[in-house]
Amino acid sequence: MKNLENLKTKVNPYLIENIAQNMYLEDFEHLERLKSFGKNLCERTLVEKRIYIKQIIKDFGNQDISKLQVRDIEKLLLEDKSHSGSWKNSYLECFGAIYEETKWVCPHAIEKPHFTKFSRNSQKTDIFSTDELNRFFDRTLWDNERDYLIFKIIFSCGLRIGEARAIRINQFHFDDNLILINGFCKKDGTRTNYNKCGSLKEKKWRTCPLSHEVIKLTQEYIQAHSKKETDFLITQEINNKPLSQEYLEKVFKNVLVKAKINFKERKLCPHSLRFTFVTRMRRTEDAETVRQLVGHNSVEMTDYYTRFGYEDFKIAQKNTFEAVENLYN
Repeated sequence: MKNLENLKTKVNPYLIENIAQNMYLEDFEHLERLKSFGKNLCERTLVEKRIYIKQIIKDFGNQDISKLQVRDIEKLLLEDKSHSGSWKNSYLECFGAIYEETKWVCPHAIEKPHFTKFSRNSQKTDIFSTDELNRFFDRTLWDNERDYLIFKIIFSCGLRIGEARAIRINQFHFDDNLILINGFCKKDGTRTNYNKCGSLKEKKWRTCPLSHEVIKLTQEYIQAHSKKETDFLITQEINNKPLSQEYLEKVFKNVLVKAKINFKERKLCPHSLRFTFVTRMRRTEDAETVRQLVGHNSVEMTDYYTRFGYEDFKIAQKNTFEAVENLYN
């Protein structure tokens, strides 16, 4: 089999299969090169990239990239009714990476073409208004203090739901009013010791300030449940394992219903609390500061998470009235 692959490479190094077969794989030049350029991709991203690469090889693996027409790629995706616009854009992004790889593995580089992006057919994640936040966090609507506390922390610290599920007692530094975010729970409950955008080699840990209210609630909960330093903060009652993502999503929806918050005509999900945190922090803090707080890889991602509404504009622009008055001066 190896001899066959070597023969194919010698016959035509421009075959897409030959170019892409080892992309985004550990211990191969492509990934090592990305790391040297400072592009450290987490395990989850690498898995996702390989899914798209395998699909591209299946669709176009035996074709010469120097002769492939953009219209052939876009036509295939236009006829694909089973995948979303977001999926197709990710497919094209990986195809673009294959074109970029030609400068390293082919005798002559093939210029990356311009692909037309597909519209995203999913709703954008919405944020909570002040009134909705107050209704959502009405303590009387919650069945227990455990669920109330974890959602308080998710919002107050702008956490991903997996990061909140993974919180251990020793992550709290109450004297400094900080929480150390140093891992997340995968869907199966396995806890990592690195954050979502990190890896075993580059963990991407971060800290986030704690409000006095969250500190008080958390300390009371720890004391009431005799939690030890290495214990998870929030667990299932039966087996002492982290709460499942599905359970928290169900709790979130139930509270929305009780609080009479409309979620049928807009996309509200647990991640909406993280979006709301980013948007509200951007009222007073610069994008780089907020990026560090929430662990985004880029300011562009933080900008994407910012969903300014009327009240946010009103607060953010409160210091501009004097400037408007002095426009003619």
